[in-house]
Amino acid sequence: DTNVVKMADQRSFVNTNYPIYTVEPIDDQGHVVIGGGGGTSKTGVPNTLEIYKMDLLKGITSAQLQHHKDMDDKLVMQMSPSHSIPKELYVTSVDELCCVMKIKQKNGKDEQKAVDKEEEKEKEDKNTSSEVRNRKKRAAPKSSQEEEDDDGKTVSECNIQEEKDIFSVDIVSHYQTDFADGEDILQKVAKFTFNDEYVVTGGTDGCVRVWQFPDFNKVFELVGHKKEICDLDVHPSEMIALSVSRDQTGIVWDLKEGKEISNFSCVSRHDIKYWTKNCAFSLDPEDSSIVLHTTVVPVTWKKMSQCYLVRRSTADWGVEKRVMIKDRLSAMSVSKNCNFIGIGTGNGDVLVFDYNYQLISTFSRVHTFSVTDLTFISLRDSSVAKATSRPVVISVSADKSMYSAVLKRKRRVNNTAMFVLVTVIMLLLSIYIQFLFL
Repeated sequence: DTNVVKMADQRSFVNTNYPIYTVEPIDDQGHVVIGGGGGTSKTGVPNTLEIYKMDLLKGITSAQLQHHKDMDDKLVMQMSPSHSIPKELYVTSVDELCCVMKIKQKNGKDEQKAVDKEEEKEKEDKNTSSEVRNRKKRAAPKSSQEEEDDDGKTVSECNIQEEKDIFSVDIVSHYQTDFADGEDILQKVAKFTFNDEYVVTGGTDGCVRVWQFPDFNKVFELVGHKKEICDLDVHPSEMIALSVSRDQTGIVWDLKEGKEISNFSCVSRHDIKYWTKNCAFSLDPEDSSIVLHTTVVPVTWKKMSQCYLVRRSTADWGVEKRVMIKDRLSAMSVSKNCNFIGIGTGNGDVLVFDYNYQLISTFSRVHTFSVTDLTFISLRDSSVAKATSRPVVISVSADKSMYSAVLKRKRRVNNTAMFVLVTVIMLLLSIYIQFLFL
């Protein structure tokens, strides 16, 4: 690919009535699912799961709400898809439980029935139904609400169309996977293994557990961390997992044998202790090897503290590359094609790096609270014939908003042509110098 992302072309956001904690692409057609809410406390904030269809028209992102599910007392904090095609099964983190959810797009007949039913209802309630007006007020943005960012670019709310319920979302099963004492019991993360035969979970009790799927019979309970597990990821082609914890360690686990095979610790810098907050395996686009991306943050945040985006080798788990970031890091995501790494910060910024850890885009203060999750999708502009896919970064926050930015492509300089040009210039310069001294 000779194109790299440089700058945002259009930026849009969707406002909801609940804090959003997770966002996940469903397919390659622009569908994303978001989840969040107020938890079990009686705050009046609903626990919700919603599916949006993202589209791109003349460089502007639009979002169509296609499914809304009331989750009752279940607050979805994290979710991860299975590797089967289509992606229908998801494991989600809900309090101390791992919930297995099935998200399925209805077939053509069911979809058309849903659309027809919705249109019929709209006709009947066009002038009299306050319910429809209230839903539009909640979902649709004010068309006049536009502001300019620091660069003078227009930042507008996303064009949200009326809801068409063409998805079904069902909780298939749920199992307790964390067993911490007291009120802090919480599953933080759950991931499928690459073959979908097992689910790996981690939470506040510090144990990594391996469960047979779909029965959730416990296979291994892996003890090694002294504090809660913050994140874990599973190798994309081997039975290996990595977990990171507030105890400042990362542990590599053999999921076949149920044992630790390696570990690493965060090195203190300038008397400041650090821990690894996020981790994600990724394919190296250059040589097809597997590497590990991590974020490293101070144990205690102080003024002038620094965080790091760190890449590690999976051969010896040593550090290959490190980039300093002068902001609190709160979330990380790697694009499907492994070309981009997205970072969310505590100040509501979204940073996009290329695979070589070059910062290529900064979206400042797009959220008023910390970024809780982010992801990448690709969209084709429907107004352009034979349009190529455009990369889009999507972030969510507890400020109840989902933000999306279409990333502008710029041609990368051809290294071979540049080398030839520099060589010719040097040769001509050499001839000129020789001519002067003749």
